[in-house]
Amino acid sequence: MRSRRAAGLLSAMLAAGWVAGCVDIKAPERIEIGSGSRGEDVDSSRVPEPRDMEEARSELRRAYRQIQYLERRVSGLEKDKRELKEERDDYKRKYERMRGDD
Repeated sequence: MRSRRAAGLLSAMLAAGWVAGCVDIKAPERIEIGSGSRGEDVDSSRVPEPRDMEEARSELRRAYRQIQYLERRVSGLEKDKRELKEERDDYKRKYERMRGDD
Protein backbone atom coordinates (compact mmCIF):
# COMPACT_ATOMS: atom_id res chain seq x y z
CA MET A 1 0.00 0.00 0.00
CA ARG A 2 2.80 2.37 0.95
CA SER A 3 4.71 1.68 -2.32
CA ARG A 4 1.55 2.36 -4.33
CA ARG A 5 1.13 5.71 -2.61
CA ALA A 6 4.78 6.57 -3.18
CA ALA A 7 4.55 5.59 -6.87
CA GLY A 8 1.34 7.60 -7.24
CA LEU A 9 2.89 10.61 -5.53
CA LEU A 10 6.01 10.36 -7.68
CA SER A 11 3.88 10.11 -10.84
CA ALA A 12 1.82 13.10 -9.78
CA MET A 13 4.96 15.13 -9.08
CA LEU A 14 6.46 14.24 -12.46
CA ALA A 15 3.22 15.08 -14.23
CA ALA A 16 2.94 18.39 -12.36
CA GLY A 17 6.54 19.23 -13.24
CA TRP A 18 5.94 18.44 -16.88
CA VAL A 19 2.73 20.47 -17.04
CA ALA A 20 4.38 23.37 -15.27
CA GLY A 21 7.07 23.50 -17.92
CA CYS A 22 9.93 22.02 -15.97
CA VAL A 23 10.49 19.51 -18.71
CA ASP A 24 12.16 21.01 -21.75
CA ILE A 25 11.26 19.25 -24.97
CA LYS A 26 13.13 20.36 -28.06
CA ALA A 27 12.67 19.39 -31.67
CA PRO A 28 15.32 17.20 -33.20
CA GLU A 29 17.87 18.95 -35.37
CA ARG A 30 16.95 16.85 -38.40
CA ILE A 31 13.53 15.53 -39.28
CA GLU A 32 13.36 12.98 -42.07
CA ILE A 33 10.27 12.92 -44.27
CA GLY A 34 9.48 9.89 -46.34
CA SER A 35 11.15 6.56 -46.14
CA GLY A 36 14.10 4.83 -47.69
CA SER A 37 16.62 6.64 -49.83
CA ARG A 38 14.10 9.23 -51.01
CA GLY A 39 13.64 10.73 -47.55
CA GLU A 40 14.03 14.49 -47.37
CA ASP A 41 15.76 16.37 -44.58
CA VAL A 42 13.78 19.16 -42.98
CA ASP A 43 15.45 22.14 -41.33
CA SER A 44 14.05 22.10 -37.81
CA SER A 45 15.94 25.21 -36.69
CA ARG A 46 12.75 27.22 -37.29
CA VAL A 47 10.58 24.94 -35.16
CA PRO A 48 9.11 27.13 -32.43
CA GLU A 49 9.62 26.30 -28.78
CA PRO A 50 6.27 27.12 -27.16
CA ARG A 51 6.13 28.06 -23.49
CA ASP A 52 2.82 26.37 -22.79
CA MET A 53 0.15 24.20 -24.34
CA GLU A 54 -1.96 27.12 -25.59
CA GLU A 55 1.00 28.62 -27.43
CA ALA A 56 1.78 25.20 -28.92
CA ARG A 57 -1.82 24.85 -30.13
CA SER A 58 -1.68 28.34 -31.61
CA GLU A 59 1.55 27.55 -33.47
CA LEU A 60 0.06 24.28 -34.71
CA ARG A 61 -3.05 26.08 -36.04
CA ARG A 62 -0.81 28.60 -37.80
CA ALA A 63 1.26 25.79 -39.32
CA TYR A 64 -1.84 23.98 -40.58
CA ARG A 65 -3.14 27.22 -42.15
CA GLN A 66 0.20 27.62 -43.92
CA ILE A 67 0.11 24.00 -45.11
CA GLN A 68 -3.42 24.44 -46.47
CA TYR A 69 -2.42 27.64 -48.26
CA LEU A 70 0.60 25.92 -49.83
CA GLU A 71 -1.50 22.91 -50.88
CA ARG A 72 -3.99 25.23 -52.63
CA ARG A 73 -1.12 27.07 -54.29
CA VAL A 74 0.51 23.84 -55.50
CA SER A 75 -2.84 22.66 -56.85
CA GLY A 76 -3.26 25.94 -58.77
CA LEU A 77 0.26 25.71 -60.16
CA GLU A 78 -0.30 22.12 -61.25
CA LYS A 79 -3.47 23.22 -63.06
CA ASP A 80 -1.54 26.03 -64.78
CA LYS A 81 1.14 23.53 -65.79
CA ARG A 82 -1.43 21.19 -67.36
CA GLU A 83 -3.04 24.06 -69.25
CA LEU A 84 0.31 25.29 -70.54
CA LYS A 85 1.28 21.79 -71.70
CA GLU A 86 -2.02 21.49 -73.55
CA GLU A 87 -1.46 24.87 -75.18
CA ARG A 88 2.09 23.87 -76.15
CA ASP A 89 0.84 20.62 -77.64
CA ASP A 90 -1.81 22.52 -79.64
CA TYR A 91 0.88 24.80 -81.06
CA LYS A 92 3.06 21.80 -81.91
CA ARG A 93 0.17 20.16 -83.80
CA LYS A 94 -0.59 23.39 -85.67
CA TYR A 95 3.07 23.78 -86.56
CA GLU A 96 3.29 20.20 -87.83
CA ARG A 97 0.17 20.71 -89.95
CA MET A 98 1.61 23.92 -91.42
CA ARG A 99 4.91 22.19 -92.22
CA GLY A 100 3.01 19.30 -93.83
CA ASP A 101 1.10 21.71 -96.10
CA ASP A 102 4.31 23.03 -97.70
